[in-house]
Parts: sequence; C-alpha cells; structure tokens
Amino acid sequence: MFTEGNDRMRAITFNNFACYFRKNNQLRNALSYLEMALELEYNCINSAESQTVGEALTISNPAEIHLNICAILS
Repeated sequence: MFTEGNDRMRAITFNNFACYFRKNNQLRNALSYLEMALELEYNCINSAESQTVGEALTISNPAEIHLNICAILS
C-alpha cells in the first residue's frame, strides 16, 4: 500500500513534526517522531535493491534526522 516515495514523505513530515515539538520544548515527543522518521529513512535506503548506496542516499538521506537528534540530546 505504501510506496517508497510515501515513506520518504512520511519521514519528512515526521521530521517537521519533531522540529515543531522541539521548538515548543516537548523534547520527548520530538525524539519519538525523529526515531520514526529515521526508521522510515533507513527503510527507503534498504528497499533500493537495484541501486548503489550513493544513488539510494540521493533519494533518502538520514543525516538531517541524526543532526536533529543530536540537537535534542545535547
């Protein structure tokens, strides 16, 4: 039912929700959304069987989510 593109858009949306919660000092909620976004990002990378890692990272890049996680945990 969900395609890779939908998972990518859900990950972006979850990342945006996390930014909202972080701004409103709801850090646990923000971290929860970032964890869900990160899982979706890695699913997008792993589902790209016919692509190289570099090509998969142009579609899905979890670095931004990791940076947001670091900002919350610091």
